[in-house]
Amino acid sequence: MLGHHDGTCIYPSAARSKRGNQSSKKLDYSLSFLNANAFPEESHNTSGDFSKKKSGNGFYVALDELFIRRRNAFLPQDTLTIRCHVKRIDSAVPVFIRSTARTRIDVERNLFTWNLSHFSSLRKGEERTIAVESSEEKFSPLTLKLSIVGGHISEKRIQIVVHRKEMGNKSFSKLKISLLDDEKKSVFTIEDEFLFEYNNPQIWFLTPLIKKYQLFAAKDQLLRNDVLSLKCESSNSFGVLSHIIEVVEKGPDFLQDFGICNGTQDSCQSLKDAMEQLLSEKTLCDVTLQ
Repeated sequence: MLGHHDGTCIYPSAARSKRGNQSSKKLDYSLSFLNANAFPEESHNTSGDFSKKKSGNGFYVALDELFIRRRNAFLPQDTLTIRCHVKRIDSAVPVFIRSTARTRIDVERNLFTWNLSHFSSLRKGEERTIAVESSEEKFSPLTLKLSIVGGHISEKRIQIVVHRKEMGNKSFSKLKISLLDDEKKSVFTIEDEFLFEYNNPQIWFLTPLIKKYQLFAAKDQLLRNDVLSLKCESSNSFGVLSHIIEVVEKGPDFLQDFGICNGTQDSCQSLKDAMEQLLSEKTLCDVTLQ
């Protein structure tokens, strides 16, 4: 199984191994993402004629669906699980193989409160900064810079920009910043994500947190003792930590209809007739369903 993503979607697909017999193989297969309860979702059924240089079809799923809106369902313990059902349809007796691919993603999380003292003294053009260090030496730290931007007094707003220095490896970052009141409750929250993919400085502009006049209008709650408190939650994904494919079941699957029965055609037809009788007449031989 293969997995690709372009920054917005993830694309799981199947490919032929370069080892062993390179003759063409015709396969039916299905791909599914497993949720935290091991139930398949976002499934895709297809078929393909696999040769040495070809891979089968896959399907696209939005990264937002897996990593943001339903992260707890699809990434328990930061592990994405994809199940593949493979059915051989080029032989007399269909062969059923079920395998599961588990990819563990290396994610680093930080949670801290950023307290900005003497906030009322901050003027346009000035900055307050804080660095978010990574435990991985190969990843450069992120620097959060807070400033006041805008022209007219009614348009001045609190802006936070994230900078990354040079020589940083590719990483996918997510940041959530909440403005806390005097009871340490979140009042305003901004949340965004960014893919740092170039080996040069990059700047990530976050959505403005709040307008300046709104902040000072509620300074008794939001600027107690002239301190602006921001709760910051950051996560950085540095790529695949481990990748395992397990074959958990293999053998003939006589209940799957691949359109090929050959020598077992009579048995398939008799079983089909028996099942139809069971469903329509509620009887099978001397057994009656109540």
